[in-house]
Amino acid sequence: MAWLLRARIAARLRVRVLIVLGAGLACACSSSPRLEGRWLGQRFESLDGSVGAGRAGWAKGASLTFAGSRVSVRVPGEPARSGDYQVLSDRDGVLELAIVGHDGHVDRTELTLETDELLRWHLTPVHTLVMHHD
Repeated sequence: MAWLLRARIAARLRVRVLIVLGAGLACACSSSPRLEGRWLGQRFESLDGSVGAGRAGWAKGASLTFAGSRVSVRVPGEPARSGDYQVLSDRDGVLELAIVGHDGHVDRTELTLETDELLRWHLTPVHTLVMHHD
């Protein structure tokens, strides 16, 4: 009897995973084209007022490049990273992305598409990188 219960639970979990994945894929279609191309760091913003010259320089050296289902991330002082991404949610231009790295680790990040030329990458709840489309 216990094996039947486990089988039913496993089947329900598979259905839920498929529904979640299907919803994520449907969502990816709406915003992915707006992300296409290269986004360059313009300035660093901080709600706590901690924007120094170092952070301003760091912002200018950062970039995101979206090509199909891949994203490349370049930030000063670190090697470039690439991975497949998926738009998990799109709430009026506020996008939650899941990015799968080469090692299989999934990172989540939030972006706001202000316009087709202006993007905000929310690094932390108080730190934002403003980017423009190249």
